[in-house]
Amino acid sequence: METSKFSGKCLLASPAMNDPRFAETIILVVEHSEADGAVGYVINRPLRNIFNVPVPDLIKPFEDLAFIGGPVGIDSIIFADIQCIPNGVSFYVYGKMPTDVEATCAAGRLRMFYGYTGWSPGQLEDEVARGDWLVVDPTPELIAPDSSTQTWQKKIAEMASTGKPRRKK
Repeated sequence: METSKFSGKCLLASPAMNDPRFAETIILVVEHSEADGAVGYVINRPLRNIFNVPVPDLIKPFEDLAFIGGPVGIDSIIFADIQCIPNGVSFYVYGKMPTDVEATCAAGRLRMFYGYTGWSPGQLEDEVARGDWLVVDPTPELIAPDSSTQTWQKKIAEMASTGKPRRKK
């Protein structure tokens, strides 16, 4: 998939977002092209805040790293190393549990995602034009492992103070 204008950007759900699956979310778009659509991961929905059930023993040591990446492929898990770099964001996907898990965890970069978000060709562009998403550059605060709905609320309030969020008409 060739990259395009949304690759490496963060999407903030508009305050007027009507889809409860995406309300108050921050999505990191990792791939986007006009021909293939887009793929991203919700980075501010920790698994522990979604389900009121015990975490399986297998992932208990990584509970703070587990996120609901989106409603597509919820039965799949990926491990990703995410970090801000000078010209954007680095998103490296491991094929399996990383061997250097302790170092990556200590650096605050490892995430485990259940599922992902996806858009068909032209769909993301239409949603952005409609005002469903606010497109912003990633920052360490937005992609931090403790990013939450409070992070979204703070960024939206910050943007509102400068007149940037667009609301649906």
